[in-house]
Amino acid sequence: MSSTLALPTTATRAERTTLDNACMSYYLELRHLPFDDLEWAPGVGPALPSSARSRTLVTSSDDILDALAEATPRHSGVGLLLSGGIDSAFLAALVPPGTPCFTIAFDAPGAIDESMAAAAFAERWGHPHHTVRVCWPDYLAHTADLMRTKQAPLHAIEVPLYLAAHQARAAGVTTLVVGNGADSTF
Repeated sequence: MSSTLALPTTATRAERTTLDNACMSYYLELRHLPFDDLEWAPGVGPALPSSARSRTLVTSSDDILDALAEATPRHSGVGLLLSGGIDSAFLAALVPPGTPCFTIAFDAPGAIDESMAAAAFAERWGHPHHTVRVCWPDYLAHTADLMRTKQAPLHAIEVPLYLAAHQARAAGVTTLVVGNGADSTF
């Protein structure tokens, strides 16, 4: 089943705003619909099965924070890849104080440096902060080996992620938490 909502363009405002909460909750949680018989809105597809309706739905931002907190690892060896954005800033508030944070900063003309904002988030929540500086020679030094390992071309962020993960590992991190996608999801 397609995961995009396609209501008829002739739908009234009321029809467009009466989306099924369970269906939307599944979509926000999983980014797809896990059943073939989900109904986005009255008259758009079959009804949601009763077994799916028994799930706890997201009703407030507290529900989302509780779910994130429950899913965030809390064992020793956890680190956080922390940018200056909202995704990882939320996670910085959820991991235990003292969790090492790593921020990628590009040494290139015109590059936006998020490390100062990330350092402020880390300080606010009591985390040590490390900036991983990345420059063009890093790409030259690591691209061939990473492409050989991956057996495919690289995305531009893969060399910096490799360097950040390498520095995190050297600091004793075995699980690196990454906040990715909050802005695109919401």
